[in-house]
Amino acid sequence: MKGTPFAILVAMCLGLISFDTENRITFSLGQQTCILIQTITKPGALNFIALHDDENTAVKAFHSWTSELNINLMELHQNNDRYLKYQIGSKVFSIDPNKIFTEKGIANTLNSNYLKYPKELPIKIKQFADSLLAYFVDSSKRAYTIAIHNNSEANYSILNYKNPRLASKVFISSNEDIDDFFIVIDSLDYDFFKNLDQNVALQNIEADDDGSLSIYCHKNKIPYINIEAQDGHLAKQIEMIKLAYYLVTEKKL
Repeated sequence: MKGTPFAILVAMCLGLISFDTENRITFSLGQQTCILIQTITKPGALNFIALHDDENTAVKAFHSWTSELNINLMELHQNNDRYLKYQIGSKVFSIDPNKIFTEKGIANTLNSNYLKYPKELPIKIKQFADSLLAYFVDSSKRAYTIAIHNNSEANYSILNYKNPRLASKVFISSNEDIDDFFIVIDSLDYDFFKNLDQNVALQNIEADDDGSLSIYCHKNKIPYINIEAQDGHLAKQIEMIKLAYYLVTEKKL
């Protein structure tokens, strides 16, 4: 780091200053590719995950606070679209990257969208999902995996979780937009957000297996939080990231 002031070098060595590093990992999806971009602020820091390439408010919220929290971001990119394209020969298949983390989820996604598909496709998709999980999930399965998502007005909200098949508990704040909410799998996390008057749902352990990261983490006892905010609600999503961060760091004390 030629030319870096001595005081800054000393601060870096003491861990008082950190600089983002960006890693790009390329995955093959048949004849297509996608990229996992890792923004690393500190090795071993809390991982935030952005699975859908078109949910940009979540990513902006992360970068607004990168320098002040010990958090890393993992963004999946392909064509700025919600769905990933997997091409085999002349056929292109669309897959939701948040529906591929269980074999049942993969099968349901393919069977509900395509009359026929190559028999190797589910195997290849599972291999891809397992590769992602190796980056997303701490090997000890003790560290939190935190997903950041965006939704659109009246399309998906905390009201969806009034269904007991999806959530065993749900708290709806009278002071918050219904499109801004947390999904958790731990009752203590539920109580934490409820006590802060935040919309929150406690996912039912018996919820249908849709292949989502939340289902995978729940079934494998991996600490998990989903931060869901309406597209454009940047200030609120920043606030929600802070709250999730403080919850996790408080638990480590």
